[in-house]
Formats: sequence, structure tokens, C-alpha cells
Amino acid sequence: MPHYEVYEKTIELPNDVAAELEEDLMTYRLRISGPKGSLEKDFDKLGLSMELDGNKIKIYKKNATKRHKRVINTYASKIKNMITGVTKGWRYELGIFYKHYPMKVSISGNEIIVENYKGEKKPRRIPIIDGVEVKIDGNKIIVTSIDIEKAGTMAGLIEQKTRPTRNLWDIRKFWDGIYITKKKEVVDE
Repeated sequence: MPHYEVYEKTIELPNDVAAELEEDLMTYRLRISGPKGSLEKDFDKLGLSMELDGNKIKIYKKNATKRHKRVINTYASKIKNMITGVTKGWRYELGIFYKHYPMKVSISGNEIIVENYKGEKKPRRIPIIDGVEVKIDGNKIIVTSIDIEKAGTMAGLIEQKTRPTRNLWDIRKFWDGIYITKKKEVVDE
């Protein structure tokens, strides 16, 4: 009789978090609800098994290869981030830095407007992603969301939009821009 080694990760849910697991032919759909809201994410099967047992989520594979182990660890991290998101939330902070041209950043409707970036006449506009909250506090932009991927994407879009578009500016001298100063911070409110 052959001996099967099982590689398994178990994630325990806190008391105020509920989970639902649906299974399709190729994916598992996991919905996690908590005090801050609910998140839904699809996970490819890739030969793995995922099951909900009371307040525990198990991901496992018999005779797992290195690739399977990496995928199981990644899925476990994503589920832990979802649990943290629905219980506490995620925050990114960006700093507004300028020396030569005073930059004005404002929120209008569902977009961020960056005016006078390196003396430009036309303002740069950044649409705000659904499910993300953006606040401007002095020379800081605070991005919060229950989904870590959406918060990180929004912070990255803001940072990208204020990068030099051409090689006209010597970055050693002109440091003007909006840069991520704190990332993947758990909201403690």
C-alpha cells in the first residue's frame, strides 16, 4: 500500500468572520465577510483541494510538488490578507514632495487631480478604483480599502502618474512627485 504525504495549510477564522466556499469545475470561489464588509476571490484548483471545516479553511494536496507547495502558501497568504481586510482594513500612505514647482493635489468626484506637476499647464487625472477610499491630509495621501490588492493598485497608480514622462528632468535634482511612504499597513482604528 503506497504512502501519501499530504501538504496542508489551515487558516483559522476569527469569531466575527464568516466564510462561504463554492466549487466550480476549475475554481474555488471564497467569500469572506466581517465587520468591515465582504470580499470574494476566485482560486484556481490546479489539482489542489480546498474545504471549509467549521471555522477553518484547509488547503491541501497529496504528494505535492514544489510548485503545489508554493501555490498553497500563496493561497493561504491571500486568505489571511482577506481576513485582515474584513476585520481591520489596509492603508497605504503617499507623500507629496516638491521643491521647484508647488504641486496641488485635490479630489474631485471620483478622481484625483494633480495640478502644476513640474510646471505643467494640463492637470493629471487619476480615477479612483471602486472599493478604495482616498483622503488628502496636508502633504499626505491616505489610501484605505478592505482589499489589499485594490489599495496597492491605487497607490501604485498615483505614484506612476507623477513619474517623469520624458528624460527632460534630472531626477537627481528634481525630486518632485508623489511617492509611497508606508505600505501594507493594517488600519488600527
